[in-house]
Amino acid sequence: MPGKVKCVVCGYPTDEDLVAQCPGCNNYVCDECADIYDGYCQNCFNKAKEEY
Repeated sequence: MPGKVKCVVCGYPTDEDLVAQCPGCNNYVCDECADIYDGYCQNCFNKAKEEY
């Protein structure tokens, strides 16, 4: 049975099977935020953008 986890971007609690993990920091990101930030959390997305 999946547990509830919070998205590190918006803080919304969602089912564990409905979230992605940021490849940069392994934090949980909800599907909606993952779509906005290409699968990353906001912090890792911004870091990657700055490095580019």
